[in-house]
Amino acid sequence: MKIILTILVVTTFIGVVVSCTYHKGEELVPIGPPVHFELEIKPIIISNCLICHADTSTNPDKNPNMVWFLKGPNHDDFSELQEYALMPSINSAYTIMQQRIHGYDGVTRMPYQRAALPDTIIAKLDRWIRQGAPVDN
Repeated sequence: MKIILTILVVTTFIGVVVSCTYHKGEELVPIGPPVHFELEIKPIIISNCLICHADTSTNPDKNPNMVWFLKGPNHDDFSELQEYALMPSINSAYTIMQQRIHGYDGVTRMPYQRAALPDTIIAKLDRWIRQGAPVDN
């Protein structure tokens, strides 16, 4: 009886371990309705990120190292935002943008020296990232 119980426990344990593994390259399934960049994401980026991450050509006092993605004369060129939003962090379970807005791994949480974004906004950004961070929908 002990042998059967031991075999059952070991088999169950192996089954759980094998079924819970993550296979790199799996596609993330978007959760919830599509997030529209122009209507939902762009206003969040402009109101929370533009202060530090805008092109320095209009404000030479800004630190050029902080300019990540908001380019163009009117800060309306978001062509690099998708790459930044999808760039994996060191812990590739999430992106650099997610690492920053959540404050994962002890990094400085964004927006810098301001209140954290509300959970609803963070959830919307996360959903947009899981959808591939489209900037032209």
